[in-house]
Amino acid sequence: MLDLIVVKGSLFWKDGFQQFPQPGDIPFIVLSGVVREEAAVELMRSGAADYVEKRERLGAAVYRALKEARRQLKLRQTEEALQKSGARIEEKQRELQAQENQFAAAIQENILTNHPPLAMEEVGADNRILSV
Repeated sequence: MLDLIVVKGSLFWKDGFQQFPQPGDIPFIVLSGVVREEAAVELMRSGAADYVEKRERLGAAVYRALKEARRQLKLRQTEEALQKSGARIEEKQRELQAQENQFAAAIQENILTNHPPLAMEEVGADNRILSV
């Protein structure tokens, strides 16, 4: 698997500026002899992690790009874990609500069946328990 792509800048300027195809989650750095400010802005908008005018800066640019890629990956993994946790919590809440409803129905049935005097006092005209 690729961790980083370094692209020669002349690939972008054969017939004017061309956008580099997005390599997914793989950061790319553009290595060029001279980069005008407008071109540098376009490179960054196209998704480049960095652009380097001289090879001496390439090491630092690679380090920054890989560090940012790892940070983005960790962020996506954390967001996915939170979404899964949220879904599990919602499922547990639905299970607890269902159990609570079953318990309330069982209590109501017990009162109506086993305690008629109490049921007469506690059941309204529509046969629902008003208070327990």
